[in-house]
Amino acid sequence: YLAGAVKAQQEAISDQSAAIDEQGSKIDELNLKISGSASGTSSLQTAINDKLTIVSNSLTAMNSSLAVNTADVADVKTRLAAAETKLQTDEDNLTNFEVSTTDTLQSMLETENMLTEKVLNHEDRIAALEAKMTAMTITAGGTIPDNVLMEDQNGGLTLTGIFEAEEVVAGAYSVKNDDLAKKTVGDDSILAGNIQQAVLTKAVNESSKIFVTFESDPGARYWTEKTTDEVTGVFTGFTVKLSDPAQADVKFSWWIVEEK
Repeated sequence: YLAGAVKAQQEAISDQSAAIDEQGSKIDELNLKISGSASGTSSLQTAINDKLTIVSNSLTAMNSSLAVNTADVADVKTRLAAAETKLQTDEDNLTNFEVSTTDTLQSMLETENMLTEKVLNHEDRIAALEAKMTAMTITAGGTIPDNVLMEDQNGGLTLTGIFEAEEVVAGAYSVKNDDLAKKTVGDDSILAGNIQQAVLTKAVNESSKIFVTFESDPGARYWTEKTTDEVTGVFTGFTVKLSDPAQADVKFSWWIVEEK
């Protein structure tokens, strides 16, 4: 029994030693894992530190950029303030210019009204002076104004303007043609064998009355037709026409009266 008990105790001790050895192996394995974990943790810490350094550098760069942008914003604000000040100055100048322009225009209008009034007064005075000059008798020579009735040494009267009257009574009447291109009276002939004769004068117009008098029998009916330029349509004179050719030269006189 004692030997069996010792044997059993020895087996128990062996089993205990084996269990202890097994626990030691597990403890060694656990220590290896802890060492590996410590190594991984150190690497992780190093990586984290590197990342934090990069982030810190980035933040520093951002802070520098932000400082520069802040300076730019301040410069822009300064420029905007200067621009607003200049704009206000320009608006004030524009307002002053408008006021000055308005005053100038008002002065010009007042000056124009004053000049117009003076011109009208002068026109009235000139009209009165012309009326007085018309009634004057010019005896000392000098420049003769228009529309002045003058008497010569023989008692004849000369009027440089237009004479109008309700009725004119005269013992004799004569027409003076100073401008030959605008003659109002004249003589011409229709030669034998012809049936018409053209008379050129710029005195003919739409309201002109043309009177023709033959000095002998033309031997046919006669009439007058006003003539015009084919291109411009301007009156160039008139033509005396016969219904049959003239048997001999026939002379005629003509007179143009303009109807008013």
